[in-house]
Order: sequence, then structure tokens, then C-alpha cells
Amino acid sequence: MAELLQEWDRLAVAGRLDLGPTTLHAGITALIGPSGCGKSTLLQLLSGFLRNPYALPACDWMPQDFGLWPGCTVQQHLEASAGKNKEPVRQWIHLLDLDDAAGKRAERCSVGEQARCALGRALCGPSPVLLLDEPLAHVDAECKHRYWKLILEHCSNTSRSLVYASHNPEQVLSAGGELIWLQATGQSGWNGAVDRFYKSPPSKTAMLQMGPGLWVDPELQQRLQLSRSGVFRPEALQLTANDSGSWILESSESAGRDIRILLRHRSDEALLEIPLLNTAIPEQGTTVTLQEVGA
Repeated sequence: MAELLQEWDRLAVAGRLDLGPTTLHAGITALIGPSGCGKSTLLQLLSGFLRNPYALPACDWMPQDFGLWPGCTVQQHLEASAGKNKEPVRQWIHLLDLDDAAGKRAERCSVGEQARCALGRALCGPSPVLLLDEPLAHVDAECKHRYWKLILEHCSNTSRSLVYASHNPEQVLSAGGELIWLQATGQSGWNGAVDRFYKSPPSKTAMLQMGPGLWVDPELQQRLQLSRSGVFRPEALQLTANDSGSWILESSESAGRDIRILLRHRSDEALLEIPLLNTAIPEQGTTVTLQEVGA
């Protein structure tokens, strides 16, 4: 079991957050949930910005609004965090593509440069825990994957723990570790492993937090003739042409790596939308069967 960073029976901020029993372990922990659910508030509590008895003793924090200091340059922000060791400053300025902005005052930087400055300041810090509030929300799409990989490699190489807020399921899945799901009410709906939450979320609402999926109750299980109920992610299902099947392929729509399929039942005309991987599928109007991959 990983080292325990913090735990509480209840952690609440009136009107913003009300968490029940929760444990926070060393390693990587994602905070997910809809906008306004309290992810930023929880990070503010853990950082000690909001006074409470559960603040971490030492951490480097990137707040959602960046928290930059007017009048200070990008390089000065990173130097203030790094202390006497200036090597990380030079390293992160280069890795985060801030070379041309290093001498600019924060208020003169673009939003993207400000975001990378705040991220670099946190990464240069000496604390054993990183708190990052949607660190790549303002980063160009073509750079997100590279920066995220750098963050994860840094944490692995330095044994720093990472607690971060995210709306990006692929980001969360690539990092692994643990997850705290905050519901719209500000209450915790899950505290555990990322992979388990992805495969067996506690509800349909929870399922959608980690990307597309098909929520199959016992009645739908019987109609689809699947071996079990529960959640089926796009990679777990496939369509095959079958003249004796019960469903007709009405339409398909590409959605990135996935494809949304609309099926119509042959007997009662009921419609069912399912997400599948964006691979070869039968033609529109084909009678089909939905099968589990590997079944």
C-alpha cells in the first residue's frame, strides 16, 4: 500500500464542497467531476490556501487562475520556486517552450504562456507533492501530450506525488493511479483506482466522466444477448452482420477515435445508440448482432 498523504472523515466548505471519508495516497491522484463540483476548492484546501486541518505540510501548487506575480518575469517566477538550484529553471523554460517568454513580465504574456509559467513554477519547486489545477487547459492541442508526458516522467523520476484536476479522460487513463470523483453536489462519489472506476463505475453519470460507454441494465442485457450487465466501453463491443440478428444499423457518426452507432430493433422499432471503436462496420441498413470482443 502506498504511503498515506492525508485522510479525513469529513471535509467541507459551505456551498462548495462536502466530502465524506476519503484517503489520499502518495503517487498519482486525479480529481474529476463536472465544472463547479469543488475540484479547485479541494486543491485550495490541500495547499493550505484555504485554512483547514487537512492541508498538506509541503506542496507546490498551480492554481486555476495561475496566481502569477505582476511585475515579475517568467524566469523570476521559476527562480523563486527553485531556490538556489537554477538548473531546473533553465530545463523547464526550455521544455515548456518558454525560451522566448523568459524575460517577459507575467502580465505581458499570453494566456498560454502564463499557464506554462505557472506550471513551470510548480515543477521547479522542492516539495514532495505537486497540486495542479487543470494544468494543460490553456495549452495548444499539439503540445498537450508532450507536456503531460513530461509531467508524469518528472514525478516518476523524482518520486513526487501528483494530485491534479482534469476534464480529460484520456489524460486520466494514461496517468493511472487513483481517482476522486466529485459529484455536481460537491460530494464524493468515488475514491479508488482509476482502472477500476473506468471498468466498473458506480453509475451511468460516473461512467460518462471517463468517456463514452454503454450502460447495460439487466433488461438491455437480455435484449442484446450479452453475457453480463454493467458498463461496456467502445473497445469491449463489436458489430457483426447477421441475417438472423435483432437489430438494424440505422446510422453511424465518427467521433474521433470512436464512432456512434444508432441501432433499430427489428420488432418494436426501439432505438439504441452505442459507442464503438472507429473501425470497419457493416453498411447502413444491415441486420447486425452486437457482440462482446473476444466472446
